[in-house]
Amino acid sequence: NGSFSLASSYNLTVVDLPAFLIIYGDKGTIVIKNLNENESENILHANEEMHWAAGSFNEYKDYIFYKNSFSDKRMSILYGVKKADIFLSTLYLSRHLSLAIAVLALINLLIVYFFLKKKVENPLNNLLEDRLAVIMQSLFIPAKIDPVFDFKIQIGFISKKLKQSLERTLFILYFWARGKRLLEEFSNIALAELDKVNIFKILHNMVHGELNIKHTLVMELNNSTNRLEMLYSSDDTEYNSNILDNPKLCYAFRSSNSISQTGSSTICDFCKPGKDEMISCMPIIAGSGIVGVCRFVFNQNYWQANIPSSIQPEHTSVLNEKFLSNFVKLAGTAMNGINLLNAYKNQAITDALTGLYNRRYIVEYLTNIIYISKRGGDPISVMMIDIDHFKRFNDEYGHKTGDAVLREVGHWIRRSIRDGDICGRYGGEEFVCILPNSDLGLATSVAERIRQSIKDIDYQAVGLMNIPRITISIGIAQFPIHGYSHYHLTHAADKALYKAKTEGRDRVVTHGHLPDVGFS
Repeated sequence: NGSFSLASSYNLTVVDLPAFLIIYGDKGTIVIKNLNENESENILHANEEMHWAAGSFNEYKDYIFYKNSFSDKRMSILYGVKKADIFLSTLYLSRHLSLAIAVLALINLLIVYFFLKKKVENPLNNLLEDRLAVIMQSLFIPAKIDPVFDFKIQIGFISKKLKQSLERTLFILYFWARGKRLLEEFSNIALAELDKVNIFKILHNMVHGELNIKHTLVMELNNSTNRLEMLYSSDDTEYNSNILDNPKLCYAFRSSNSISQTGSSTICDFCKPGKDEMISCMPIIAGSGIVGVCRFVFNQNYWQANIPSSIQPEHTSVLNEKFLSNFVKLAGTAMNGINLLNAYKNQAITDALTGLYNRRYIVEYLTNIIYISKRGGDPISVMMIDIDHFKRFNDEYGHKTGDAVLREVGHWIRRSIRDGDICGRYGGEEFVCILPNSDLGLATSVAERIRQSIKDIDYQAVGLMNIPRITISIGIAQFPIHGYSHYHLTHAADKALYKAKTEGRDRVVTHGHLPDVGFS
């Protein structure tokens, strides 16, 4: 009916902007909102003059109006806003859009986070905890019952590169833990071992399965001949002729460094690998010096055994070389302990001047061999040897020359006896020889050989000039004919020696009577 009204409390806004509203018709203005009467008349006057079309936007001073007409109701509506409010609305809209985008991004991040947590983080965390638990077990349980370790990372939604990095890390950790455990076990055994051969036998048995070692060869330096000679070989049918007359030809020995080589890259001619083989040579260091070389022979592709494909051969070869070098270093320490122990033992049982056994050891050995022979009924011969006129020789040529003569006499006595016989310095210029399983006839033959060898010594060859020919006298006694104890046997041999002295010296005399005291 042409009438229209708005509640007075109605607050008109367009996209959060305060708006102006003018509704008019054929009968004049009907509604004015947010404008005073004067402003509305000016706007309507501009509408008539400028002929604002329906459905158009129009500017008037600081306002922009939109005109909409309803022909059926013969009524028009003008919506208006201030230009300044439009600019502010644009800023507000950008702020709202930015906030909305930020909220959406946060929601997406949360979705991704919970997805990754469920599909990647939790499975990866569980897998790593399981693997680390196995690694920790490797530090404490015996190596021979070490559990099988799976290096593969089978979890989706992570890159291949990350999987390979994790596999390499787990492999290195497991290799370190297992190597540490094996080294501790080897240390407990090797450092208590008294046989150098057994040390390297144990070493080979512990590591050859771990690293797929085909053969282990150990060469020890012989200080008396300055040669590298075989100490241990894991294969008794090979390398029996491995003796190196010049140790300096061995690269590992002369450089004090480990060396690895294949058939295509040979540095040391002494360690030439065979076809499809790789050789690692490592110096054995005992104390402050090199005492030998340890050589390991592998299949050239040995690093592929039981190792994930993501582990590069160069990484494995470095780990294996470090792994083996720790064992060889420990073996060298154990060898040094044995050498020191043997040196202390030798000092306790040998004579410092001649290098022969001392009186203490001779008495102990003779007591033991008599006890054994009592059960078996085997004869034992004992020789007492004395250098003729040695006190007078010392007075005339001096004790320094006398000591040199004692060393030479001891050397030739040791060279003249049989394998299995022992000799020692009993005191002063007196020596003793013990001949197991020897009767008086055999002992006399050995004694004559000793006497002649001493008589034929060329002292000029050893730097002793212008000294007279040295001779010896020898007395022999036999178990059980001349006594049942070390005391009675040495006493009987000493009596025979005294007889040789009184008969003119430079001769061999056997004891011809039963002992003067009861046997014990």
